[in-house]
Amino acid sequence: MFELRRILTVSCSVFFALILIVAFLPNTHFLVSGKLGLIYLFIFLILVFIINNGKLDLSKEKLYAYSIVLFWLSYSIITILWAKNQNQVILHSSLIFIKFLLLFSLTQFINSQKKARFAIHLILIIFLAQLTLAFWEIITWKHLPVSWISQKGFTSFIPTGPFVNQNNFAWSILIITPYVLFSLNSFKRILYKIVICCFLLAVYLIFVVQSARIAILIFSVELISFFLFF
Repeated sequence: MFELRRILTVSCSVFFALILIVAFLPNTHFLVSGKLGLIYLFIFLILVFIINNGKLDLSKEKLYAYSIVLFWLSYSIITILWAKNQNQVILHSSLIFIKFLLLFSLTQFINSQKKARFAIHLILIIFLAQLTLAFWEIITWKHLPVSWISQKGFTSFIPTGPFVNQNNFAWSILIITPYVLFSLNSFKRILYKIVICCFLLAVYLIFVVQSARIAILIFSVELISFFLFF
């Protein structure tokens, strides 16, 4: 029984890792949306339900997060009453529902400090991979085939990462940044904190190279909010 639970836990960890990686890559949203994504998430949710002994973690913080998404979903469904294109409403409502399942399953999986640290380490690895790719682009002026710069046959030092353009890449980094900031509270060693601060400095330099003024503004707000309130 112990070995089975261990196998299920490892399986959930693999599912969790794949979900996070997919969330920050372009052209892979079909893996967490649509019919395939629905099957994928239900399998993950069943595994989480089994390893948690059928118990749900409905803490105040998680219920608050669920209620926000469910309110969003409810409003989306109600708009079908006056929407001109009802098919689009149904499509977007189904996507919101799948995102709710994604949120619910991931937060139910992370129910211990050990799993939380696993998630933080995984996010930091994804973050480091994105930064490494960005500086590779800046130094070599080379880009991935998906980049508009490669597709147009241009040469440029502006990093676009694994995305078509630099704007999508900047938004992807901004989404990860709050998790990276909160990891400062998770690591007690000064060396780790210094490394993470170097990551944040690298983010600022990337945004400067991209001339992404809005990204710099949002990044500054994230930093100020964290150090003031957390």
